[in-house]
Amino acid sequence: MFTKFNQVLLASGLVIGSAVMLSPAAFAQTSDGGEVTGNIAAVQTVDFIPQVSVAVTANLANQTLPFGTLEAESNVTWDMEVKSANAGLLEHIDDPTQTISYELEVAQVTDLGTSAGFVTFINPNTDYPVYDGGTNSTGLTTTNVNLKLGNTTSKKAGNYTDNITFTISPR
Repeated sequence: MFTKFNQVLLASGLVIGSAVMLSPAAFAQTSDGGEVTGNIAAVQTVDFIPQVSVAVTANLANQTLPFGTLEAESNVTWDMEVKSANAGLLEHIDDPTQTISYELEVAQVTDLGTSAGFVTFINPNTDYPVYDGGTNSTGLTTTNVNLKLGNTTSKKAGNYTDNITFTISPR
């Protein structure tokens, strides 16, 4: 009888074991997947490297002088604007009533194919367009910046200054 009990127990174990193996747990997934995402933020930098000094000739009008180099880098299309704190006037450091008007020229960038030419400032601290980035303005762009001075006749000797700001923004 003990042998028969062992056989029944063994047979029951095989049936139960088979049922466990055929249960839904026996068909569990062996692999799974998910979505991988990432985000690259817009990167935009602008760097103006001015000339050490700009030598202005006295008693002369409409001098065009090299002013510096402008570098812009972006991984998205961009536009650029510039503003002048003194509305396009160089002010004498010791006598702000003595001024020299100027326009700013950002030379054409061949890969963009656009240039604003000379920027004439009308109002202080107001943004004026330099580049319309269009659809082709990613990467590094380097260009020269020039000043076209107004009349320096009878101007007081000394240092003249203005503060300009270039701003790059995503399109």
